[in-house]
Amino acid sequence: MRVTDSKRRCIQNGKCTNKRGVVHARWGGLGNHRYQHGFSGDVLTLEWFNLAFQTYFTATAVNVGWGYWSHDIMGPGKNHEMMVRWIQLGCMSGIMRSHDRGQSAGKCQDWPSLNSDCPNVRPYNVPHAWEKINRESLRWRTRMVPYTYTHTKQAYETGVGLIRPMYYHYPEEDMAYPASMDKDLGQDPTTRQYMFGESILAAPVTGPAGCTSTRAPLDEPCGLHSQEVWIPPGTWIEHHSGRVYNGPQTIQRKFAAWDMPMYIKAGAIITTIPVRTGHSVGRAADTYNVLEFSVYPGASAGNTRVYEDDGQTFDYLQGKSAWVNALYTRTATSLMFSVNTTGTFNGQPSQRAAVLRIVNSMPPTSVTVGGKAYAFS
Repeated sequence: MRVTDSKRRCIQNGKCTNKRGVVHARWGGLGNHRYQHGFSGDVLTLEWFNLAFQTYFTATAVNVGWGYWSHDIMGPGKNHEMMVRWIQLGCMSGIMRSHDRGQSAGKCQDWPSLNSDCPNVRPYNVPHAWEKINRESLRWRTRMVPYTYTHTKQAYETGVGLIRPMYYHYPEEDMAYPASMDKDLGQDPTTRQYMFGESILAAPVTGPAGCTSTRAPLDEPCGLHSQEVWIPPGTWIEHHSGRVYNGPQTIQRKFAAWDMPMYIKAGAIITTIPVRTGHSVGRAADTYNVLEFSVYPGASAGNTRVYEDDGQTFDYLQGKSAWVNALYTRTATSLMFSVNTTGTFNGQPSQRAAVLRIVNSMPPTSVTVGGKAYAFS
């Protein structure tokens, strides 16, 4: 509880700091939401049904004010597929956190008997084919910093976290509520999927692939996992395939190990940052020198905002922050996009590049910026 201690020391003897801190705590009962983020407790066994339960548990933590919730990301030493799926769930959670628990370094607990079966928390400590999948999941999480940080600001103002059960957005739909509270939590669409912010529906894979090949290499992905996904009312774009679905309906989909099932609300603007080789994972405190805006089809107009501050101090409490405002209008033959920034903070970049991506669209015939022709690719 070092952060709360520093506040007390500041009051008692004037030893104050303007740096932010973080308190991480186990779930300790109602009232624990006063600390910034927590986790569900140690995972007893690394099995698919426990992974599935984490999806339900994580999404519903927001109901008691603890929207920034994490769980132990691990995987059995010989089940690389389960570790991949656990990392993907972590990437689509409020807090992403691997957890050693003393099982992956040194001796394991009494189980298992072979060191090769010890739980693994290192995303790179797997065969190359699986490591590539883990790396791409982590890179996606890093690219999403503007989106997740903006929702963190919204959580600070409203109390509603980044992760929300489906009934927060669709309270009149039966499929938004658990079909049963007695079994299969996290193993069917009514308890497995949730909203990842305002515009993204996450439907994590919580079961193994059906590999029928007798010649598949042991150190490479094999087969597809089949699961149902509930598409809420409206139009949604499947993130990894670009397929368009109209809801409400329940669909049956098959996912490869590298697929992170997500569905983007039609007309949304998703703001990201580029990630290149050499960039570290922890970039939340970095200023945005480049912002990428991905405009999804299905609406004639849309808008979004991106929150910024210095990422390190309490200056935001004094109003030292900024909002990037982006909006577009669309016709059958054109798209007009505009962006501006309001507010200031220390370390704010004097200028930045912007990248506009038009998803599921034919290439444009021309682009103009400020009335002048502009090269594009």
